[in-house]
Amino acid sequence: MRIFSVVLILGLLGCNESQVLSGQWFSEDPMPLTYFEHDGQVQTPYYLELNLGHYGSEVVGVARYFTKPDQHHLNWPACNKELPGCRCNEVVGNYNMVKKRLRLYLDPYCSGMVKLLELALEEDDEMVWKVPTDETNITKTVVFERMLEENGLTAKQKACEPCD
Repeated sequence: MRIFSVVLILGLLGCNESQVLSGQWFSEDPMPLTYFEHDGQVQTPYYLELNLGHYGSEVVGVARYFTKPDQHHLNWPACNKELPGCRCNEVVGNYNMVKKRLRLYLDPYCSGMVKLLELALEEDDEMVWKVPTDETNITKTVVFERMLEENGLTAKQKACEPCD
């Protein structure tokens, strides 16, 4: 019986570790403009919302882009004319459980020019992105905070519908 209890506890811990990124994450600061420039043009700063499902090493979901930090709490309009690109993308990535690193690619302009986003899980509800800048060996830190657990996400938050 004692061995069964240990195996059960380890199994439950394993399940939690394999789904640790599931839920909604929002950047506390905008993404650096120079990292996501488009055709040499620096555009409006974007705040980023990630609605993720995490299963083992695979991570899937939707990335949404906002121009103001409080917009993600609102019902997202069908199309946002403030954004020069698209309002969301479907994302696919992977999570290294040993290094606690999430790697996925974003395309905020829907141009086919994707950029790597690599986040480190610092705490249960906090991920950090160290963004390379134009200056040698200098990075900008963008913190992502978990806003909702996966069971709190609606079907609409898990989908990216194209603009008309």
